[in-house]
Amino acid sequence: MYVRGRFKKIGYIRLVGHLDTMKIIIRAFNRAGLPITYSEGFNKSPKLALSQSLPLGVQSLEEFVDFEINEKIDLEKAIDKINSELPNGIRFYYLCYSEKKERLVNLIKFQKYRINFYQDLDMDKLEEAIKILLESESYFIKKVKINKKRKGPKYIETNLNIRSYLTDCYLDKKDASFYYTSQVDDQVYLRYDDLFKGLFELMGLDFDRSILSVLKLSQLDENMKEISLI
Repeated sequence: MYVRGRFKKIGYIRLVGHLDTMKIIIRAFNRAGLPITYSEGFNKSPKLALSQSLPLGVQSLEEFVDFEINEKIDLEKAIDKINSELPNGIRFYYLCYSEKKERLVNLIKFQKYRINFYQDLDMDKLEEAIKILLESESYFIKKVKINKKRKGPKYIETNLNIRSYLTDCYLDKKDASFYYTSQVDDQVYLRYDDLFKGLFELMGLDFDRSILSVLKLSQLDENMKEISLI
């Protein structure tokens, strides 16, 4: 039986990476007594997958999990049992049985984010940079990536068009909060650090990701609606 669920990852647990988060969830499932299905073979592993990996340091109100169980259980009670075994910051709030017609990551077409700032920024300059970016058909930043080819340098420099994935964005100057929506195409989306590298460049500032507090608000389907997990 296939089960899908939603959980949030808030607070200091944002500093725990994707693979370790998966291990924490698997451990909680086992301690909560969920009849998880394991793969066959010598190195058995639970049939469980999370949606796209969350960048280190980013909090989220909506992450997805996909797993199999070998007997039917009360999912409402399971949520309470799972949460009692999880560390502060990770909380499940929805589980449902699913036909699993398509991989979860393929259902995600848009992501919404909110960004706040740990130190003061010139909101007028940021607002002007946002206007310039939105009025541009394209805006390229330089990005250093690991060279996956065996030959050549270890790192290579590429150009990334941050405008192509940016659906919309706006600045709430009163609350000093920045909101943006990114298109997701084949699991590729506009990361907050790439977006702000471009905005800081337009403001004439050196990019410093340590001043950004990032929260993923939601993940949406192709119609920009809540994703159905059933």
